[in-house]
Amino acid sequence: MYNLLVTYTEGAWEKGAYEYQSGRAIGGYGDPDVSERYKDLSREAVSELKTFPCLCVYEEGQGEHAYIGWITGLKRRSNTVRIEFEIEKSLPPLPRSEIAKLSAELDIGRYALTHTHWAVKDIRLIPTLIKAGLLDEKKVRRQGLDSKIVQFGLMTPISELSIRPSVFRVPPGNIETDLVSVMMPFEMSFDRVHNAVKAACGSAALRCLRADSIWDEAEVIQDIFSLIYRSRIVVCDFSGRNPNVFYEAGIAHTLGKTVIPIVQNADDIPFDLRHIRFIKYLNNGEGREGLKKVISAKLAAIVSA
Repeated sequence: MYNLLVTYTEGAWEKGAYEYQSGRAIGGYGDPDVSERYKDLSREAVSELKTFPCLCVYEEGQGEHAYIGWITGLKRRSNTVRIEFEIEKSLPPLPRSEIAKLSAELDIGRYALTHTHWAVKDIRLIPTLIKAGLLDEKKVRRQGLDSKIVQFGLMTPISELSIRPSVFRVPPGNIETDLVSVMMPFEMSFDRVHNAVKAACGSAALRCLRADSIWDEAEVIQDIFSLIYRSRIVVCDFSGRNPNVFYEAGIAHTLGKTVIPIVQNADDIPFDLRHIRFIKYLNNGEGREGLKKVISAKLAAIVSA
């Protein structure tokens, strides 16, 4: 999937935000089924739209280049929709004339590039541009784990360290961009803490799973590895110096995940992890409510980044 953003306004893609009339935003353009899914701009829809790359194009005569970018924010007003975006600086500008030649491959209608509008297309943008020779596949795959192209599962990165785990089986499929996994001791005293983390995830339109909530494999550690592998974000509770959580945090860091450390006692943070910011909390009603608010803010910042 990708967002096709077309404008007649010269220099619009240099400003970081653009406002479409409501009638030109999603609903009246593109595949009806796709439009129906996203036109209401619900929280879930916005969360998904942010994971799709944008093809930012000028109408004919207004600009020679098109750009790849990402939606960072959406605001619906009375009769307009304001899109906040960022251009992907690691990828080169694309000749507009070449994009026009790829109209069929990119599902761009005959007159789509002559009308200001926003549409969502059920096409894999990055692979299509690579196949057409407009992007270099090796350069795209070397973006690194902090690249949104990699984070959103659009391309698998080329690693300088060709590491394959010998103890675990790598699960099939891509990273689930709305999945947060929680690593903490399997003890009842942590159930309410988990509920606070789960509530924080819900406020950011993210799903939350704890390792003991799944049973897909014969070995518990394989389930844990698969969950961490599929997750975008991993919350690790180091309270009580649980060795399993230390091990799981190491897996998450090695896989390049965004790890949010939480702890009841700062002394439980191991020396090798003291340089990473952590969230300290009290395991009581007020403390868990505070934890929920801090994690909510952290997740919102990560999702909008």
